[in-house]
Amino acid sequence: MTRDSHRIELTKNQLIFIFSISVLSIVIALAYIYIPRPVYSYDYFDIPLNFRADLREAQKVQVYPDEARLYYELRGGLAKNITLVFLPIEGDNGIYSANAFEITFKLRLLFNLLGRNVTIDAKEIASYQHLPGKIQNPIIALVHPKFANETAVRLDAHVIFISGLPTNDAANPYRNLDLAAVKFLMVILGIDI
Repeated sequence: MTRDSHRIELTKNQLIFIFSISVLSIVIALAYIYIPRPVYSYDYFDIPLNFRADLREAQKVQVYPDEARLYYELRGGLAKNITLVFLPIEGDNGIYSANAFEITFKLRLLFNLLGRNVTIDAKEIASYQHLPGKIQNPIIALVHPKFANETAVRLDAHVIFISGLPTNDAANPYRNLDLAAVKFLMVILGIDI
């Protein structure tokens, strides 16, 4: 019996090419595994929830005075009616509608899961000053980027201010307001990414 032996000979350039492709493949695989991707949805008690902004980015938005007080403002059991308020801007109220819808939908879901009957309504206001928030009737004020001086969620005397600074992003000039609204929802829903 004879055994044919075949030898494969590679040139130096072929070896470099194969090595480069192998290293590139490993780098791409590791990047896919270790570089965090944006998160726009979350399974909340087996209910898939979609969000307008990346949860990882929203996690970075500051909450004042702290997340625990904001959490208990609405989850503490005393809120009976929540009012979303906004200062209208002629021709530019769509961002209010989008964020108010997202907040209302997710808060109603939360209160249904908790077995609480909390009403949620919305209204226009003339000023963000002297809002009459009460423990049974907290107010959520959506602050348009035109009026915002920070990107944050701020609780002050039963009034929750959700504000986002303007951005230079032509594709989404309201990105910071969306991030602040999602951060508010993450705190209230108890979502941690």
